[in-house]
Amino acid sequence: EDTTDINYSSHKSTKGLGNLGGRYETPGICLHSAIALSSSGEPFGLVGQYAWAPKYRWRQKQVAKYSIEEKESYKWIKTKEWVNELYSDFSGKVLVIGDREADIYEHFSYPRADHIELLFRAGQLQRTIIYNNSKVKLKFLPDHLEQIGERIIQIERRKNEKKREVRLAIKIGKLVCPVPSQKKGEPLELTLVHVKEIDQSKDPVEWYLLTTQKVDNLEHAQQLIDFYTTRWTIERFHYVLKSGMRIEQMQFDNFTRLTHAIEVC
Repeated sequence: EDTTDINYSSHKSTKGLGNLGGRYETPGICLHSAIALSSSGEPFGLVGQYAWAPKYRWRQKQVAKYSIEEKESYKWIKTKEWVNELYSDFSGKVLVIGDREADIYEHFSYPRADHIELLFRAGQLQRTIIYNNSKVKLKFLPDHLEQIGERIIQIERRKNEKKREVRLAIKIGKLVCPVPSQKKGEPLELTLVHVKEIDQSKDPVEWYLLTTQKVDNLEHAQQLIDFYTTRWTIERFHYVLKSGMRIEQMQFDNFTRLTHAIEVC
C-alpha cells in the first residue's frame, strides 16, 4: 500500500479539490491504493483505493485532539478494513506491507485476523522500545544485535543513482513497543529486521523493518526483505496511472467526477 499526490494545479475551475501544500496552494487529490501480490511478486489486482481532498494544515502537523478517523493517516486503517473483509476466509497467509508513513501505533494495533500479518519500515527511530527488559531508542537497537547473515538485492533507482545491486548485512531482534502517550491500548510485541548496505560508505541503504511476525532465523529474515522490495510495485502502479493513463491531465469539473474517472483507469 502507498499514497500518491495527484496534482491538478492547472484545473482552476474544478470544484472540491484539496490543497497538496507547497510554497503556494496546490489544488489536487490524494490517492491511497493497495494491491495484492503473490509471494513471488505477481500482481493479482487492486484490493482497495481511497481518494480524498487533503487539508494542508493536517498534512503539516497531526493535531492530537483529532481522532484517527479524522486524520489523513486513517488511510492505513482503511487498508486493514479492506484486507480483513476480502481475506476473511482465505486459507493462506497475508502480509500487509507499508513504508515509513505506516509507522503509527493505530496501524499495527488495529484488529486483524490471525492469518494477517504486518511488515513496515520504521519511521520513528527515536521512539523508546523495550529490549531484554531495558529501554533503548529504536535507532540504537542494532548496536545490541549480532549480524546473522547477508542478502543481495536489487535496489530501484533513487535520487541521482541508477538501479543497482546491493549487499546487505542482516540483524534481527525481538522488542516490545509501549503504548504512546495520550493513546489507549496494549504494548505490542514486534520483531526488528535491520539491514544495512556493506560496501557503500556514502548514504548506504539502511532499513529498520518492523513486523508482527516472529522471525527466528536467517531464512525467514531474508524472505521478509524480499517481500519488502515488492512494495515498489505500488509505486510503479501509481506511475503508470500518471504517465500512462495520464490521470493528471483528465478534464472534469468536480472532485466526484475526477475520482470516478480515476477508478475506471
